[in-house]
Amino acid sequence: MVAVIRKYYSSVIGFILGLIIISGLFSCGKVTQTTAPDEKIPSFSLTFTVPVVTTQNIKVTMPKIATPSVKNGLNFHSNLHTAIIGVSKQGGMTQLSWGKGIITKRKLTSLNSIKNSTKPLNSLPVWDYTSTAYDKRGIEMKNSDHTWAKPQFNQSTMTWSITATKIPKAYHRFLVTAYSDHSLYRLSWIDYDTVSSNVSSAATTIGGISDYDTFIALLEIVQMEEEKTFDHLSHQQLVTFIDLPIYNALKFKFPPNSSPSFDLKKPSFQFKRSPVVDIILTLFDFGRVDSKSAQSYLKTVDKKLLSDATKKLLKANLKLIQPQTGV
Repeated sequence: MVAVIRKYYSSVIGFILGLIIISGLFSCGKVTQTTAPDEKIPSFSLTFTVPVVTTQNIKVTMPKIATPSVKNGLNFHSNLHTAIIGVSKQGGMTQLSWGKGIITKRKLTSLNSIKNSTKPLNSLPVWDYTSTAYDKRGIEMKNSDHTWAKPQFNQSTMTWSITATKIPKAYHRFLVTAYSDHSLYRLSWIDYDTVSSNVSSAATTIGGISDYDTFIALLEIVQMEEEKTFDHLSHQQLVTFIDLPIYNALKFKFPPNSSPSFDLKKPSFQFKRSPVVDIILTLFDFGRVDSKSAQSYLKTVDKKLLSDATKKLLKANLKLIQPQTGV
């Protein structure tokens, strides 16, 4: 009988201890939950656009028919991915915002809308294209929020418009990315100087990210492989030296992204130092220190890599970044 009573009390005590342990586990779980970002941390919002093109007749009013490429535009028929990456002064990178956009379509069947239109029938869209935005968890987004950027497709302009909010300012620079896949991308840099004058959560608009912006971003990414960082002044000097006329004269063929760790949800971009990129960056380094050495180097470059016309433009722009004397 005594043994039975002891067994009963042991069961009761075990049950109570079990409740205490379970209660403790749930309490600990609440402590480790992710908390909302501190509203006191300075932040900003960002808006930008990227174009899309298609090789098919998608039956809209203003289609952009072209082969998807870095130069022409991202792929209309692929999902849009976007990420904002913060870069510290030491070169460390942190993904701050991410989003995905998917285009869906429906056929326009309303005869009344066609009859009441003053436009020619052949100019009216047959399909209506809209988009849905998702976060990394696959949850649909109605608005951009902390760590989530919201893409929205605009059929009339054939562009994606991306809004990212609550981006912390505590980074040296920001790499703004939009991509269809590993090697179909648009890139642009903004730095702390650009956003530092904004009040908390104020919007920064960089407009459309062009192929020229992407070329400048690519040059800086390659340069950062060696220097680890690239400041506001260096960026201003680079866009002064390699302006739009020089970019057009180069007829640059964008390389594939060579980053082995690229992932759609965690993108990284790395590019090989091709002969043309090497020439441009070498000229840029020389030109900021010794303009004469830069011009001497320019004369040695093979015409197969740079035409005489392009060399002439580069020579003229070297004067714009040469070190100032007597200051």
